[in-house]
Amino acid sequence: MRKLATIAGFALMLAANSASAQVSGNMTATATVGAALAVSAAPGVAGQIRFGTLAQGAGATTVLPSAASAGRFDVTGIAGTALAITFTSLPATLNGPAGATIPMTAYQACFTATTVNAGCAAQAITVGPAMTGGPALSGTGLGYVWIGATLGAIGGGQVVGTYTGTVTIQIVAL
Repeated sequence: MRKLATIAGFALMLAANSASAQVSGNMTATATVGAALAVSAAPGVAGQIRFGTLAQGAGATTVLPSAASAGRFDVTGIAGTALAITFTSLPATLNGPAGATIPMTAYQACFTATTVNAGCAAQAITVGPAMTGGPALSGTGLGYVWIGATLGAIGGGQVVGTYTGTVTIQIVAL
C-alpha cells in the first residue's frame, strides 16, 4: 500500500510540475507612414490654361489637355494609390477689367503618371462626376491632371486686359 501511495504522490507531483510550465514569445508590430495626398497647381505658367494674347474680334480658341498650353495639377502621395478625381468648380466665364467677361466651355481633362501630356486620353469633364479610367499615382507617388477648355469668341469691342477664372479640383485616395 505504501508503494501505491508513493507512486500516486509521484504522479501528482509530475502533473503539478507539468501544469505550471510556461513559454512565451515576442513579435514586432510595424507601420509605415507615407506622404499625405496633396494636390496643387503646377508652378509658374504650367499651372494655368494658357489661351495667350487674343485680338478683339478673335474667334473661339480651344486648348486641349494634350497641348503644351494646357493647365496642370500636380498630385503627390503614396506610390500606386488609386484616385477619384473630381472638379468642384469650372468657371463659366473668365472675368476681366470693368466687369467684362469671356465665356469658357467644353472642359476636358486627362491624367498621366508622368509629366508628358502629349497623346493623353482626354475626357469631357463637368462639376461633380469623377474622371474615368482608373487613375493611380506612379511607382514614385506622382500624378498629373491636365486640363483644357474652349474660350468663347472675343467681341470686337471686348475690354482690353487680363481675364481670369479659377478651376478647383478634389482628389480622394481610394
